[in-house]
Amino acid sequence: MDDEFGEGRLGAVSIAQPVADALRVLRSNRQQQSLKGHLGTMERLPIPAAAWVCEALADDLDRPLLIVVPHEADGLAWVESAELTGASVAYFSSPSLSPYQETDLSLQVRAVDSVALHQLLTKDLQTVVCTPRALFRRLPEPDTFRSAVLEIETGRDVAMEDLVNHLVRFGYHRTDLVSEVGEFAVRGGIFDLFTPGLGGPVRLDLFGDTLESIREFDPLDQRSLG
Repeated sequence: MDDEFGEGRLGAVSIAQPVADALRVLRSNRQQQSLKGHLGTMERLPIPAAAWVCEALADDLDRPLLIVVPHEADGLAWVESAELTGASVAYFSSPSLSPYQETDLSLQVRAVDSVALHQLLTKDLQTVVCTPRALFRRLPEPDTFRSAVLEIETGRDVAMEDLVNHLVRFGYHRTDLVSEVGEFAVRGGIFDLFTPGLGGPVRLDLFGDTLESIREFDPLDQRSLG
């Protein structure tokens, strides 16, 4: 990751206009030259303004940026601000465990990590945001991560036993009813699954090994939503 991302500090700039107007100004030729010329020399830019400036800079430089912020709250605030501009940004979490502790990460942390890594491999991200602690994380090789991704779609055959084994292997929990990320349940030809990156769980309806439909459902009343 170190070789792929640029780094730098950007400093105090007052942005009073709406986001769209601010980005338009920042992307003017004169402002582009000013930003590129001062990369690494400015500091103390407020998080929302820094996010807007860096997204414009990533676009201008045509390369992604790795943003390292002091605290997780700063990272989440950065992502929220960047998303207001329509930017493609991912937050990579930093668990409270040190690199020397052998305790397994929580399922929630692993879920957030999976989404961030999947975005890095499949989307044209402009920015990845993390804290210093996250830089100590050991990550799988890209090809190893890709091999763990299972794509399913309607009309194709899905061997239920293979799907169960795949999910268990990569940390999912089998339950009677699905309510949280990382859980799945099997009832006859119905396979409920709550995978990271979705707003809610999905229900796979199989006829034999053929996947006939994929529907979102409400985990509270178990009713299909669409």
